[in-house]
Amino acid sequence: MISPSVDPGPAIADAVAAYHASGDVPALLDRLAAAADGASADALAAAVEPFRGIPEVAGPIYERIVAQRPGDARALVILANAYWLEGRGPDVVGELATRAIAADAG
Repeated sequence: MISPSVDPGPAIADAVAAYHASGDVPALLDRLAAAADGASADALAAAVEPFRGIPEVAGPIYERIVAQRPGDARALVILANAYWLEGRGPDVVGELATRAIAADAG
């Protein structure tokens, strides 16, 4: 029997609220990792949508999404954007962009 996917939305929202209050990035990353455990890529994408403009939130969640769906061009582009905003540099971002183009040239 397949178990239903966990809804990470409330835990991600709580993690972001705590991060805004504390500014503690390591705690944010720990909470996001815990929230993402057992969640499907679709559930993660829906849960992180309100926070896509916060690269330290979008990046770790989209890393999980891309791990589950490595050929998802949209997820690759969103992850590349989060990395760019975090200052990860053109090499990492370029590699993700190349993968996204290969996944969906359109």
